[in-house]
Amino acid sequence: MVRNKNSTDRILYVGFFVMSISLTLDILGDQFGYWHYRYNVIPIVPTYLPWDMTLMPLAIMFLIQVKPKINPYLKAILFALLTSYVAEPFIKWLMIYNPKEWKYSYSVPIQFIIYLVAHYLSRRNKFNELT
Repeated sequence: MVRNKNSTDRILYVGFFVMSISLTLDILGDQFGYWHYRYNVIPIVPTYLPWDMTLMPLAIMFLIQVKPKINPYLKAILFALLTSYVAEPFIKWLMIYNPKEWKYSYSVPIQFIIYLVAHYLSRRNKFNELT
């Protein structure tokens, strides 16, 4: 209903990229002590795995497909501001996320860049053929 069926592979490619980047950055932030998650959502699985594999990729994939002619910088700043100043405080309020050495403003440029790279990847139209 929401997605263009002709863009399935392109959008999945972007989603996998966003999953990989968000999971890597979350692992690094947790390991370096910038933030911590208070409990495991799913036992044995790192706490941030369900969020990194669903929320961020789906949000970016949705934004890329909705109003595709809008300036990507405008969408990137909207995404960065919403995730940094609305989503992160909400997750903190739910007592899932505990930023120790991290301020919400630090996330804005990172989220901005992630969205722009995802947008760029979604616009790629040529891959080399396998030989």
